[in-house]
Amino acid sequence: MRQAFFLSFAVAAATLGSPLHDVLPPEWRAQTLPERGRALEHPAYFEQLDIAAAEVHAGRYRQALITLHELDDTPEVLTLRGEALGRLGKLDEARAVLEAANTADAAVVLGDLLIRDLRPDDALEILRPHGDDLNAKVVMGRALEEVGDLDGAREIYQWFVDEPQSFLERWTDGDTGGRWSAAFEDAATLTAIGTALDRWATLNGKYREFFDLNDTILRTFTTSYDLLDREYWPARVAAARFLLERGDAQAATEELIAAYNANPHDADVLALLAETNTARWDFAKADRAITDLAQVNPASPIVALARIDNLLKQRRTDAAEQIVEELTTVRPNHLRILGVRAALHALQLRDDEAATVLEQVEALDPDNATAFATIGRHLAGLRQYDRAEAMLTKAVERAPWWSVPRNDLGHLLVQSGKEDAARLVLEEAFAIDPYNRQTLNYMRVLEQMSRFDSFETEHFRISYHPDFDEPLARISAEYLESVYDEMTERFNYEPPFKTHIQWFPTNDAFAVRVTGDPFVGALGACTGPVVAMRSPGDPKVSTYDWQETLRHEFAHTITLTKTGNRIAHWMTEGLSVTEEYGPITWSYVPLLNMAVSKDELFPLNRLTWGFVRPRRPFDRQLAYAQSGWVCEFIDETYGPDAINELLIGFRDGKAQGPLFEEVLGEDENTVFEKFRAWAVTQTESWGYDEKTAKRYGELRPEADALVKARQWEDARDAWEQLLAMRPNDPLPHQRLAGLYMRTGQRDQAIEMLVALTDREEQDNRYAKLAGRLLKEDGRLAEARDVLEHGTRIDFYDPAVHALLGDVYEALGDDAAADRSREIIGYIEQMKQRRKDGHTR
Repeated sequence: MRQAFFLSFAVAAATLGSPLHDVLPPEWRAQTLPERGRALEHPAYFEQLDIAAAEVHAGRYRQALITLHELDDTPEVLTLRGEALGRLGKLDEARAVLEAANTADAAVVLGDLLIRDLRPDDALEILRPHGDDLNAKVVMGRALEEVGDLDGAREIYQWFVDEPQSFLERWTDGDTGGRWSAAFEDAATLTAIGTALDRWATLNGKYREFFDLNDTILRTFTTSYDLLDREYWPARVAAARFLLERGDAQAATEELIAAYNANPHDADVLALLAETNTARWDFAKADRAITDLAQVNPASPIVALARIDNLLKQRRTDAAEQIVEELTTVRPNHLRILGVRAALHALQLRDDEAATVLEQVEALDPDNATAFATIGRHLAGLRQYDRAEAMLTKAVERAPWWSVPRNDLGHLLVQSGKEDAARLVLEEAFAIDPYNRQTLNYMRVLEQMSRFDSFETEHFRISYHPDFDEPLARISAEYLESVYDEMTERFNYEPPFKTHIQWFPTNDAFAVRVTGDPFVGALGACTGPVVAMRSPGDPKVSTYDWQETLRHEFAHTITLTKTGNRIAHWMTEGLSVTEEYGPITWSYVPLLNMAVSKDELFPLNRLTWGFVRPRRPFDRQLAYAQSGWVCEFIDETYGPDAINELLIGFRDGKAQGPLFEEVLGEDENTVFEKFRAWAVTQTESWGYDEKTAKRYGELRPEADALVKARQWEDARDAWEQLLAMRPNDPLPHQRLAGLYMRTGQRDQAIEMLVALTDREEQDNRYAKLAGRLLKEDGRLAEARDVLEHGTRIDFYDPAVHALLGDVYEALGDDAAADRSREIIGYIEQMKQRRKDGHTR
C-alpha cells in the first residue's frame, strides 16, 4: 500500500510539473519524486519502453518507474523496472522483479546489483545458470574476485582469449568478422570484452609480455563511447577504472566527469569520484560525491565504504569506527570490509585486534592480498613507514601479478628515503605494468637522483644535482649544523639518523619526489627522515627564503620522528612555523586580524581541517598562521614543558582531547576560549580596530598627496603617524625608507630597509640597498648580516653576492670573499646549463 501511494504521489507530481520539489522535506523528495536534471530528448519513434530505457540510462530511476507503470510485465519491462528499483536501493523488490523476468539479461542486472551491495556469493548463485552468456561471464568474474577465488576468475576471463572467441587477437588484428562480429559493433558488449581482457591481463601478468597491450585494451573503451555510441557513459567508467589502476587520476577524473554529466546518479561514478578526490586530499569534493551517492541509495554499503575511506584519510578514526562496526555487522564476511576494519585497528594502534581480523580474512581466503594492501595504504598515508612497508610487502608476496601494492610500496620507500630499495620495487612494478603514470614519474626522478652528488656532515646527508646547486647545498649544510643543537634542545629530542636533505633542480622533479605528481606548488617538504627542497634557481617559479624553509622542514623531522608520525597535523605545522625566525610575516597580519575580529578562528579540534579540507582560498594560509599562534600561546600560558609533554602523548597514541586535559589541565574548549582571548590582545596594537582603521584610511591619501607635492618633511611626519598606527604594515616602511633619504635621515632609512628585509620572502632589493648604505657608512658587520639575508631571499642573484663579496673583503675575510666570487661564476654557468636544458 505504501509503495503504491508513493508511486501515485510521484505520478501526480510529475503530471503537475513537480511543484512539490519546492515544498516537500528533502528526504521525501529524494525518495519519492522524479529526479531533476536536464530534459531528456527522445526521437519521435521512441515508444514507452524505449523512453524508460533512456531514463534508466540517464539515472532517472524514479521517472523510469513512472514511465513503466502502465506497461505490461514483459521480460524487458521487468528487467528495466528491476534495475531502477535496485539502483534506488530497493533490492528485495528488484530481486523479485528480475527473477520473474527469468532471462540472462535480468540475471546480469541482478548480479551487478548484488555485487554493488557487497553480496558476491548471492551474485554467483544467480549468474551460474547463465554462465554461457558473455555479459554474465564478466559479472561472474567480478564476483569471483570479490570472494577471493582468483583461479575461478582467471578461468572465466580466459574464455575471452581462447578460441573460438579470440577477442584479443581479433581486436588487435582488426578482424571484426565471423560469429562474434556484432561484439565489436555494440558499445556495451565491447566495453564488457575490454573489461574482461583487462582483468585477464592483470591477473595473469600479461601486460609485461605485450608492449602495446595497455593501449589495445584502453581502445576498447574509447571506441565504445567515441565511435559506437557517444551516449554510452559506462564505457567512460570502465576507462576511468583502467586509468586509476595506472595512477592517472587526472585523465580518470575527466572520464568520470563526462560520465557524471550523463548520469549524475550512478553509484559507480559517484563512488569513484569520492575515491579519487579522497586520494587527492580534496575532501570537499569527495564529501559532495558521497552525499550524492547517499541520496540515491542511502542504505548502500558503498556509501559506508566511501565515508570510511574519506575519514581514515583525514585521520578521523573515531568517526570511522562506528561506521566500520555497523558495516561489519551487515556484511561480516566480506573481504573488502574486513580489510578496512583491520586498517582501522592498525591506525588506532590496536595491532592485536588488527591481527585477529586478518586471521578471519585468511580463514576465508588463505592467499588474500587485498586486506594487507588496504592496511598498508592507510598506514602509508599516516607515514607509519615501517608498519606500512611490512603490510605492503606481504601484499606483494601474495599477489606478484598485482602492480598496485608494488607501486604503493615503491612510493612509500621513496617517501621514507630508501631510494635504492624503491628503485628495485618500482622497476618490477614497471615490468608488470609499464603504463602507470606515478611509477613512471618516480622512476624518472630516481634516475635523475642516481646522478646526484652527496656529502655528509655530523647530523645531515646532503644530495644535490651537481650541475645546479652545489654552493647552495654546501652553505645549507653549514647553516643546518649551526642550528642543530638549538632546535633539538628545544624539543628535547635528536633524530636517530642523519636527516637527508635533497635539493631538486626543478619544481617538477621536486613535486614528483614528494607526491608522484609534478603539479604541486611548494617550497619544501618533509616526509620524516627526508627533507626535499626545490631549488630557488628554477626560473619557472618564485624565489623564497630557503634558509627559513629549511628550518621549518627540519622542525618537522624532529616532531614527526619524536612522535612516530602521530602528532596532530596542525601542531607539527604550528611548531615549524614558530621555528621561523624574525617578526610575524606581513601576510599573516590581516589574515589573523580578520579571523579574530570576525570570530573565524578554527576551533582546536578542527584546526587540522584548515590544511586538509580548506573551504576558502585562504583557509590553508590561515591554518598555518593560527597553528603557529596556538603553539606560541601554549608555550606562554602553560609553560615551556607543555609542548614536549604533548608530543610524548601523541607518540603514545593518545587523542588530542584527553591529552589536552592530561597535560594542560583543561579541556579543548577551555583552552580554545583562552586562546581566543589571548589572540585579541595580540591584535590590539596592529591598528585594524574600527577607530584606527578609520583614521588610517583618512590620513593615507593625505600622506600620498604630500609625497606627490614633494613636501618631504610633512610627508615623512604623516607616514610616521601611519607607521605608529600599523607597525606591521609594509607600506609605511617602504614610504619612509625613501622619505628619510630625502630628508637626510640616513640611519632611519636603513632601519626601515632592514625591517623590510626581515619580513620579505621573495624580493631582496631592500637587503641590497641597506647593505650598500651600511657598507658606505663603514658599518661592515651590519652590512654583512643584511646582505647574507639577501642571499637567503634570492640565492641566485649575482648582484647580492657581489656586494657581499666586497663586504667580506673589507672585513678581511678573504676566504668568504673568494667564495662569493666563485658563486657568481657558478650562477652564470648554471643559467647557461638551464638555458641549454640540462636539468634532467
